Amino acid sequence: MKTVFRGRVGIALISALALSIQPTVHASWSAKALVLLGTVTAREQVNAPRARPQWRVTVRVDKLLFGTLVTPTFTFEIDLPNWEPPIVGRRYRIETNAGRPDYLAESAPLLDDSAFSSQPFAGAIGYAGLLPDADRNASAVMVAFGTTKAPPARDAIVTIVAADSSMRATRTRFACAEHDDHDNDIAVHLEPITTPEWLVRQHLAGETGRQYPRVAVLPGDLPAARALAPKTIARADLPKGTRTQFLIVAVDADGDGHPDFVARRTCESGPECEYFCEEVWATVGGKWQRVDRTCAD
Repeated sequence: MKTVFRGRVGIALISALALSIQPTVHASWSAKALVLLGTVTAREQVNAPRARPQWRVTVRVDKLLFGTLVTPTFTFEIDLPNWEPPIVGRRYRIETNAGRPDYLAESAPLLDDSAFSSQPFAGAIGYAGLLPDADRNASAVMVAFGTTKAPPARDAIVTIVAADSSMRATRTRFACAEHDDHDNDIAVHLEPITTPEWLVRQHLAGETGRQYPRVAVLPGDLPAARALAPKTIARADLPKGTRTQFLIVAVDADGDGHPDFVARRTCESGPECEYFCEEVWATVGGKWQRVDRTCAD
């Protein structure tokens, strides 16, 4: 199961349910990494013990985010001992790879644009994880985050900055979002990142057992954006009350050497800060403004 920070988004990168799904043999499955958004068009229960119901599910591929398909549909079998099967007519995000059985990455239906606030996306702090593949050249870095505010607009470009000043920023697009009823927030998924430098860093992190750096997600295409080393930042340049040890990432978005975006941890409750929240701050009109706040379960 995932490690959760807020709802469905965690260090293990948003694998919401550890469901055992076996691919149905068909020409469209390449046995390689595959990520898609699809609408369930059919489902049927297949032979399985009553205690472990199994379903064969077919989806119409609405958008292929990563991988190769030669047909407009995708069919798989899913083992659902404790969960309701996917609902016909609903849209889901589906992810597979060659290193493990297929799995339905998210169980909750995806949200459409009408469910989002009209407030523009202002930034977020997310997690990055590798989409493994037997062919290392066909891997991708997946980024997701939780937010209590509006996600990016459909197909909007976002800039991704790792909390490592040695890494260059990259960009991708909004892919999909779902509502997390448990925490009353939104889990957002971005399109896979295939920038070579980011893939190399992710492979190194996996081989050494070190966690991949957290990532800042900023609205728009910001080629000059970069993370600032904490020791180089004057305290007066940070939002009031920011403690250096709780700083997650500070980003200079325009290349002037000063932070324009900050993600930090704050104590939620308890004298010893047993519980933390994560806050996202951005400069608006030359002043710091908190644009999001998510808290641990």
